[in-house]
Amino acid sequence: MSSVYDADAEDFLGWSPLLWTPLGTELAESAALRSGERVLDACSGAGGCALPAARSVGPAGHVDAVDLTEQLVRRLELAANRDGVHQLQAHLADVTTWVSDRPYDVVLCGYGAFFLPDPDRDGRHLVSQLKPGGRFAASTWNRGAMGFVGFVYEAVRAVRPELTVPVRTDRWLDSPALLAGWLERIGLQDVEIEAVTHRVDLTPETAWAFVTGTGLRSLLSAMDGAETGLVKRRLLELIEFEHGWELIADSLIGTGRRGDPVSTGRPASDD
Repeated sequence: MSSVYDADAEDFLGWSPLLWTPLGTELAESAALRSGERVLDACSGAGGCALPAARSVGPAGHVDAVDLTEQLVRRLELAANRDGVHQLQAHLADVTTWVSDRPYDVVLCGYGAFFLPDPDRDGRHLVSQLKPGGRFAASTWNRGAMGFVGFVYEAVRAVRPELTVPVRTDRWLDSPALLAGWLERIGLQDVEIEAVTHRVDLTPETAWAFVTGTGLRSLLSAMDGAETGLVKRRLLELIEFEHGWELIADSLIGTGRRGDPVSTGRPASDD
């Protein structure tokens, strides 16, 4: 998946002020971060959550932002240096094997849980990086959000009906009960779920940039320029006559705290 995002990071970044930054700020605020705390932002992207988190913990704190997409990691490094947010370190690494030499006060995971190869195992690994009583906050799409994706699939099928479109992996976390269940399975207590409403007005340009700047771009990899143009035209027709010019990005934020030690085989030290 990282190579897909690397291919068009500019379009991903163009969506940051519309989507990733406001929703990332919501996630950071949900964790009630305090000055001096240590934070891990798993699947950090271009820093929509990591940057506000770093500002919240201040110069006395520390944020490790971990992602597999090189261009987004480098962009986050540049943004942190530009803004003087030196307490943030961006890492090109795999969160499923990431281990710190010191435990974290908080772990954040914005729209990343459904990309984990084994969500329960990998979620427990992330929780194991917390100190006992440490806080965990994760966000995912609420049920009914991102219907836009289905219209992208329909546009692709109209041009290349033989292509297999992927199953949406986010749907196993798209209700308060499902998200709470996952958080409890990975070892969290005192779980709470908050619903967040977020809508973005679309234009033809931003709608297509959402396709080319996210994992949806992989659907175009087997097409030539003419076929890609047909997909774009069909998608814009579907938006105009069926979907409407609004991206529904309603979300769920789940929080909890680490209770008993979490067994993963890769525990963080509690020293």
